[in-house]
Amino acid sequence: MHSEIQDLARRLEQQLIAFERLHADELKRFQEQLATYQRLQNDELQMLRDELKQLKEESARLQAESAAPAIETPPQVPPSQVELTITRRDLLTGKLPSLNQRRV
Repeated sequence: MHSEIQDLARRLEQQLIAFERLHADELKRFQEQLATYQRLQNDELQMLRDELKQLKEESARLQAESAAPAIETPPQVPPSQVELTITRRDLLTGKLPSLNQRRV
């Protein structure tokens, strides 16, 4: 009877050790996953911050360009004086000039 109790106590102790290891390993895996998610989240947040900074810089640049004096812009030719020349080669190759590339 005494040896049976010792065997049961030993088995119970082994089960407790196995249970503890299982949950310790599981907790460690969860901690690693959480750390990975935190790194990913921080990386995405940094990418968004960089993109926002870039958009702000571009917006400031565009505002500065639009606030520049009108002297810097080339004079507009009235539509009545515009002659748009398209060569046969342009038509065949599909290289049609845009409306901004008008020739006088």
